[in-house]
Amino acid sequence: MGNTGANRFQMAVIVVGMLMMKLSFGDAARTGGVVGFSTELIPRSSPLSPLYNPSRSKYEDLKDAIQRSKKRASKIEAPLRPGGLEYVMRVSIGTPPVELLGIADTGSDLIWTQCLPCTDCYDQTLPFYNPRRSSSFKTISCSSDKCSELPSRGSGCDNKNVCSYQYGYGDNSVTSGDLATERFTIGSGRNSAVPNIAFGCSHTARGTFDKSQNGLIGLGRGALSLVSQLGGSARKFSYCLAPISANSTTKISFGSDALVSGSKVVTTPLITDPSQDTFYFLSLESLSIGNSKNIIPFQASDGGNVIIDSGTVLTLLPQDVVDQLVSDLDKSIRLPKVDDPTQELSLCYKVEGSDFESELPKITAHFKGADVVLNPINTFLEVAQGVVCLGIVPSEQLSIIGNVAQVNFLVGYDLDAQTLSFKPTDCTKQD
Repeated sequence: MGNTGANRFQMAVIVVGMLMMKLSFGDAARTGGVVGFSTELIPRSSPLSPLYNPSRSKYEDLKDAIQRSKKRASKIEAPLRPGGLEYVMRVSIGTPPVELLGIADTGSDLIWTQCLPCTDCYDQTLPFYNPRRSSSFKTISCSSDKCSELPSRGSGCDNKNVCSYQYGYGDNSVTSGDLATERFTIGSGRNSAVPNIAFGCSHTARGTFDKSQNGLIGLGRGALSLVSQLGGSARKFSYCLAPISANSTTKISFGSDALVSGSKVVTTPLITDPSQDTFYFLSLESLSIGNSKNIIPFQASDGGNVIIDSGTVLTLLPQDVVDQLVSDLDKSIRLPKVDDPTQELSLCYKVEGSDFESELPKITAHFKGADVVLNPINTFLEVAQGVVCLGIVPSEQLSIIGNVAQVNFLVGYDLDAQTLSFKPTDCTKQD
């Protein structure tokens, strides 16, 4: 090969290399490349949260969260809505990027934020998103595949052939507007900017939303959730929930950054329910208290019998399971019993000092293939100064493992392997 041929060959290699580099950096999430990025996850009621409201006590937030948690299971046909003590995910949207602080919610799919012009929106602390200021904003046509992925009862078409959506939640809250695509930036890694993510540009939002939230980031299993749209190796994510009372932030990770490994990891299958494709169903086989051999059985189901949800605070289980759990706990706890000042929970105790957890037993949740030991911080709530109550309540319909039960666990979701992993972790010290 002469010099001319060699130079042409070298140039071709360089061009191919540049194209491959561009592909791996810009479109890795969509082509199955190795992608890894993380962003901040903040307890909404923490003083570190931009949405923190200093005029409300932690007990007021908790009471509201308890009430909403009970409503979440009452409408199984509707997506769930966060219940007051949630975790805020920090992302950016648009070109140039504008910060969006959305509630991270594994109980719903749609990503949405309030957009200008807002015809019937609730007041919010943060500025409204203005799509006219972004060069990467694009509405979705009614004939697009993305539009067809909306629930049939929640999609429509306006007179300009723009796909419109209406999304209702289990507490009767509603958001509606245009379905659009935008560039989302998640964290600061080289692969963190992902184009063409479908989201709801909300022009109407009514219900129990409050001004401290400006949207949701759906992390469910449905096609329009963030994790489903990332695709490729990014169809894995993990988070570590710090206690709501902790003055600490943590992170949520995607793709290769979402690895959950080590000797203490336990893994259980994610079970598919075709009628409820948003939720992450698990098979909970039984519960046990402390070292007791007395097992509280849970009704088995081939389709899964409980979901895990980051947006519900309490854990909700069938009435007979809760009754047996309350009875067994009452026999094993020696603390003085008191009435619940919130009038929402049962089995409350008077405690003194900050070391009350040593006087409360651990509860083991026996999932299929995975025993998860829940510490008192996962099962009891401090509802008032010196009063703790059991944060597990009965549900007539949907059973839910709420976010309190997930505190201080690294929880990893793998949508391709269809598994969920737990690793005991001090989430206040997560790197």
